[in-house]
Amino acid sequence: MKVLTDKKKTYLVKDSTKDFHCKDGMIKSADFKKGVVKTNTKKEFFCFDSTKKDEYENIKRGAQIMVPKDLGFILSNTMVDKNSIVFDCGSGSGAAACFFANYAKKVYSFDNREDHIKILKENAEKLGLKNVTAKKLDIYVDKISVKEKGDLFVLDVPSPEKALPNVDKTLKIGGFLASYNPCITQNNTLVNALPENYMHVKTVEVIEREWNAEGRSVRPVTKDFQHTGFITLARKIN
Repeated sequence: MKVLTDKKKTYLVKDSTKDFHCKDGMIKSADFKKGVVKTNTKKEFFCFDSTKKDEYENIKRGAQIMVPKDLGFILSNTMVDKNSIVFDCGSGSGAAACFFANYAKKVYSFDNREDHIKILKENAEKLGLKNVTAKKLDIYVDKISVKEKGDLFVLDVPSPEKALPNVDKTLKIGGFLASYNPCITQNNTLVNALPENYMHVKTVEVIEREWNAEGRSVRPVTKDFQHTGFITLARKIN
């Protein structure tokens, strides 16, 4: 894939063997070999190979996704790595599963909707991820039949407390539960329902405040991207 940017806007070209059309004009496929390309309307773009970040930001979306600032918080507070097993429930579009698959040894993802599982599989394939297993499952009712124990279990479901039996069966001692919800009352219900063998680490919201810092204009951007959801971290201690 190729990235086109004029520093103000960016396009991801998924197939650079074909001419690319956008609202700024058309670029011939042969021109993608150049570092700087121009459309037929003389609009100039910088052209370079895409990275995982570019491709991840363009995954197919069905359900609302967990955004990188929240996923990054979970990653930094659990430190999963190439030896870790991650469970993800409430797959949605697969944003969490695909994110952690870049760091973990294996990701098992579950959702009770077949269309969500389909989108996840498509996104994982497009990103070249071979360590993601997706399965349709009702986390409240069905039992997870995976022999491996998890280092991290990510929940993005309406009633996370109802998933605790499956979480406890699946997590290894010392493993982390990370629950993401839009309403603080959902996280509070989960904390109050935690079994005695779990330690509540913390409940947070990750605030991101972007600033405009060009020339003498230094101020918060008008469209401020702050609250997205609440995250509760808990740890299985025995």
